Amino acid sequence: ANDDVVYRDEDEKVEERMVRFRTVGDMSCTAAVESYAADIDSVVEEIRRSSISERGARIDDKRSEAAMEKRKQQGYF
Repeated sequence: ANDDVVYRDEDEKVEERMVRFRTVGDMSCTAAVESYAADIDSVVEEIRRSSISERGARIDDKRSEAAMEKRKQQGYF
């Protein structure tokens, strides 16, 4: 995702790809996962075949155990 809310290293290049965000949230707390799913049936099939859980791409879970609580305190929800 290419947006001001997404952290990138200075030398990181932006690439155009087909992606979806796999958890409830947005690009500020969820990593994009490459996906060509175009409708609900193909999303369900992709989930069924995936080796990554739907929460596996959630950035907050990788930051710290308290990351989501900190977001709540900052008014994210």
